Amino acid sequence: MAVYGILYPLIGNHIEIIPDFERQIVEGDLFIKGKITFFRLVKTAWIVYFNKDLRHLIKLLKREAA
Repeated sequence: MAVYGILYPLIGNHIEIIPDFERQIVEGDLFIKGKITFFRLVKTAWIVYFNKDLRHLIKLLKREAA
């Protein structure tokens, strides 16, 4: 539900959530259309890898998990 709340502005009314408290079910269909270039993936990986704040956060999470 948290991810749905974050993505709601992008997906709008295209997802229907029906609660069933008797059993646990996760099912769905996913259709994505578009183009992602190799350059875009490399650029994003570069930004994430060299982000000091993100590296600091990862270190903190590793310390808490240990």
